[in-house]
Amino acid sequence: MSKFKIAYIHQDGLLSGSAISLSHLIKQLDRNRFEPIVIICSEGPVRAFFEKLNTQVFCAFYKRFGTQPTPAIYNANSYYNFLALLNKNNIKLLLDNIKPHLVHVNDKSALFAGRDAFNAGYKVIWHLRSSYSGKRSYLQYLISKTIIRNHSNHLIAISEDETDGFEDCKGLSIINNSIDMKEAQSIRTQGSTFRSEFNISK
Repeated sequence: MSKFKIAYIHQDGLLSGSAISLSHLIKQLDRNRFEPIVIICSEGPVRAFFEKLNTQVFCAFYKRFGTQPTPAIYNANSYYNFLALLNKNNIKLLLDNIKPHLVHVNDKSALFAGRDAFNAGYKVIWHLRSSYSGKRSYLQYLISKTIIRNHSNHLIAISEDETDGFEDCKGLSIINNSIDMKEAQSIRTQGSTFRSEFNISK
């Protein structure tokens, strides 16, 4: 039986909290049934980080569309966002080569990669990751929200805050953030040690 391929579109090449969260998710996959593949938009330390998990990594060099906080309309970064509207990337060509059964977009800023994956006919699950709170440009917020709403089969968030702008979507789930279960279980047994070290009463 062929494995179920999941392409994870990650928003940058940096080793950040979202990358660590994604790594915990990948670690818990049954490799006899699932094959994870990570797509990044720029080279960086995150490539080696995921490759150590026995995961293929591809770089698609797509432009990001920042939304947290959305840059003010007069800020130079807002022009980079608008330039990203003209972005022509090789996401479709790459996905057609990989042939995943599912595409997981790991952040709102991978806006056009997620859009192009959906338009290419792939099932897209979009992790909303962060809210639009603090936005300085309603236009850029509207662009981001509209594209995500119209180019996803399902939306996921790890808290109610992340559902900002998508509360009425039927395909929305609030799930627990992925963690290293073995490490979490180990830490649970060390509560008294931590309380003693930091002088915290029960």
